[in-house]
Amino acid sequence: MTLASEKSDQPVHGYLLDGKSPRKQNFALSVNAKGIRYALADGPSGEWGFDSIDWERSPLKARPLYLKSMTVKDAWLVVSDAKAVQDVLRAQNIWAEQNFWRFYAAQKKAAAYLACVLVFFAALWLGWPVVADGIAAANPPALRRYLDEMAGAYLSDQLICHSPDGEKALSEIQRRLAEKHPDLNTCNLVVIDSDSVNAFTIPGNQVVLTNGLLENARNGDEIAGVLAHEFGHVINNHVMRGFLRNTVPQLAISSVWRAVGVMPSMANYAIDTANSRTFERAADASAVILLKDAGISAEGVRDFFARLSKETRNSRAMAFMSDHPATEDRAAMMDEAVAEQQKTSPVLDRSQWLALQRICE
Repeated sequence: MTLASEKSDQPVHGYLLDGKSPRKQNFALSVNAKGIRYALADGPSGEWGFDSIDWERSPLKARPLYLKSMTVKDAWLVVSDAKAVQDVLRAQNIWAEQNFWRFYAAQKKAAAYLACVLVFFAALWLGWPVVADGIAAANPPALRRYLDEMAGAYLSDQLICHSPDGEKALSEIQRRLAEKHPDLNTCNLVVIDSDSVNAFTIPGNQVVLTNGLLENARNGDEIAGVLAHEFGHVINNHVMRGFLRNTVPQLAISSVWRAVGVMPSMANYAIDTANSRTFERAADASAVILLKDAGISAEGVRDFFARLSKETRNSRAMAFMSDHPATEDRAAMMDEAVAEQQKTSPVLDRSQWLALQRICE
């Protein structure tokens, strides 16, 4: 801010080094709540706000008082008049104190926002799964139709494998697993022509197996173990529960992110991971029961998971292991299941197994 020149008989309170020349320009100054206003003896007037002074590089105990500009390189105000120095320091102290309380209020407000966000996420983390599971148990028709449409759209984009003998072998595995659990007969088993090694459950009680999975398995018992695990997801209604548990919190997190700038990716990842691990443990527990009731050895699924966990460098196997993490708890559960089983029989003979492996040919 530039003002008119002052009279030549003004007092001299110090000098200005404008950073452009080494010439010392004498000035008279006045102080207000925001900064220092000066009038040059042979030039225009100006103002330095307290917020434009580099206080860390301005030695306040030195006399004269040297004030360094933060906005103009090598510019200094040098205040030599004792009373003017006191006026500047007094005003600077008031300004600094006011700034501190403004900063404190801002920090307090930010802390309050953060506390609200943390409480929100804690309530979401602890309370929403219970609510989501209650909604899933009610099986709302509109939500069921929506998820079924999603599954139908997915399958319409896949190359589905068909072979009478292969489908008959797959149905035999389903029949054995459903002997004491007849509701599983309503599940639809689909094999898609994909090199990825994977198996997963989609809405509508549909279990999808990939051709890559069949190619990597060694016998029908391994596929029976994988199917038993996926049937565990069906029994526990994990598809609808997972959709509700994940989608609503992620939408809420995204809304909070837009409102207060919280990055959502890590929170979403934590929610996904927590639900995935919970569901995987439940599906494993159900698989152990299904295999035991069907008289199918759990060695197959135990060996299959163990083998794939050693082959995760293979990009085809990594898809399966990312969805079905091989943990120590899982290995211990399967070892215990194998030890407890007494009478088992292979789920498929060799000709049935070969027919299933060739279902996509």
